[in-house]
Amino acid sequence: MFDPEEWARPTLGGITLHPDALVRLGARVYLVEVDRSSERPSVLAKKMNVYVRAAQNMAGGSFPYVLWTARTPDRLRIIHNVIKARAIPQMFKSCLFDQAVGIICE
Repeated sequence: MFDPEEWARPTLGGITLHPDALVRLGARVYLVEVDRSSERPSVLAKKMNVYVRAAQNMAGGSFPYVLWTARTPDRLRIIHNVIKARAIPQMFKSCLFDQAVGIICE
């Protein structure tokens, strides 16, 4: 199942999230962010922190992975560095946009 941004508004941990897409493949669920290299790292950190807060607020269950896609290897390095500084970096995955299907299907 694939829900684009306008339909992908899950509420987890009492926080309504706004990913670019929500993908369900069997038991796997991914919240997908498509980076267009238009936001500063501080804005990326703020967005990621919303996901972290939602995960921390959950009373039970598992939080889906947040897959952050990038257009270029340089931008992917920036995203990866922002992820490493988050409170729960393991909840995030990052890849180049054309690798996303492979990551989701792993």
